[in-house]
Amino acid sequence: MVKAMIRQINRVTAAIVVLLLALIINLSYIQVFKAGDLRGQAGNQRVTLTEYSRERGPILLASEAIAESTPTSDALKYLREYPDGSTYASITGFYSLVYGATGIESEANNILAGNDSRFFVDRLQQLFANREPKGGAIRLTIDPDAQMAAMKALNGRTGAVVAIDPTTGAILALASSPSFDPNLLSSHDAGDIQANYEELNADTNQPLLNRPLAMTLPPGSTFKLVTAAAALESGNYVAGTELPGPTQINLPGTDVQLGNWNGKSCGPGDVTTLQAALEISCNTAFAWLGMELGADAISEQAQKFGFESEFEVPMTAAISRFPVDPNKPQTA
Repeated sequence: MVKAMIRQINRVTAAIVVLLLALIINLSYIQVFKAGDLRGQAGNQRVTLTEYSRERGPILLASEAIAESTPTSDALKYLREYPDGSTYASITGFYSLVYGATGIESEANNILAGNDSRFFVDRLQQLFANREPKGGAIRLTIDPDAQMAAMKALNGRTGAVVAIDPTTGAILALASSPSFDPNLLSSHDAGDIQANYEELNADTNQPLLNRPLAMTLPPGSTFKLVTAAAALESGNYVAGTELPGPTQINLPGTDVQLGNWNGKSCGPGDVTTLQAALEISCNTAFAWLGMELGADAISEQAQKFGFESEFEVPMTAAISRFPVDPNKPQTA
């Protein structure tokens, strides 16, 4: 009987040891490997209060800061400011005491707050040198001139503009209109922040909506590249293949006449080539070509260009989709 009790005690002891080991391993995993991720969650308000005690890293375009932290004399030691807020709001997003973070402020929060594991050595150096810890800087590919030009062209109208370097894929402009001033949401007055947010959120023009990332819009003439690629891959067309390029073309099954941007035909005798049509962005030639190729060929090619795929810039963008079972005019 004593031996049986000893065996039972040994089993219970072994079970307790296993549970303790599992607990220690789990705590170690959280503290060592997951601490940065947990600290970096923009909605963690306790962390946010802690982060206001250190200088948050700037968001830079070349040498220009479009988001930066400045010292204050209140309990929260730093205030997040946006020098040209409405121009870059669709990029920076906001960093708010009440509503957390959006945009780059959210996506790069670990770096900007200084919680990224890559700052480990820097933190040790700052600790031993008794220096105040700082967040890291983020440098973007946005071209200030391109962004300003995009916002000027939108001129307050509802819409979006994205400019991309075709050789590298770098985003040079990401404009959304109407925009908003993120400074309205980054103050240290929670009441003002909430009132400003509610006013922006109630605006029927939806200034808080990041149109180039949250919405899918008709691609316009940029889709001619997809149609041209589908034509070349079909094996039935080369750069010099002649295409009809009249002043207008009727879209089958409709009363719609699609015309060219300049109101003219795209070549002598209303004829052009695939290469020339692409160079001058001939609407009628590509409308005809799209209908000739058909929906399946264009849809397959669109997927090769990234349609139906998720991607980040690093903010998550809405998935581009090709219409399911489009009618013939939709392929034009």
